[in-house]
Amino acid sequence: MIRREIHAFDGPDPQNDTVATIQARYEALSKQLLQETAHQRVAVQAERVQLAAQLKFAERRIVALEQDRERISAELASERAARQNAVGEASALKAITASQRAQLDELLRATLAAAPKPRAPRSTATPAAAKRGAKP
Repeated sequence: MIRREIHAFDGPDPQNDTVATIQARYEALSKQLLQETAHQRVAVQAERVQLAAQLKFAERRIVALEQDRERISAELASERAARQNAVGEASALKAITASQRAQLDELLRATLAAAPKPRAPRSTATPAAAKRGAKP
């Protein structure tokens, strides 16, 4: 014990100085680490806010694109139905036209069959006049 008291009176203890230096360095590094992590926390928070905004934008965009897809799908179904309707109408008109042509051909044959046969045309000039006109 006396030795300790003697050393305490002899002057500064180099071991105490080393401990104090280490403690000061530890505190400085601790403070620096707290500052750096604070900056990192602020940066992470800013990035979270930005990502949240991007997520909201993406969600709105997805909803809009899904609505467009549904609208276009409905338009496509409507166009397909209209096309099928047009194909049906064209087929019906084709059948009607073929039927009418067949009826017209039948009517034309019946009309030609019922009509009197034309006779050979008669000459209006008398045979003697025709003979005279033939001589030069």
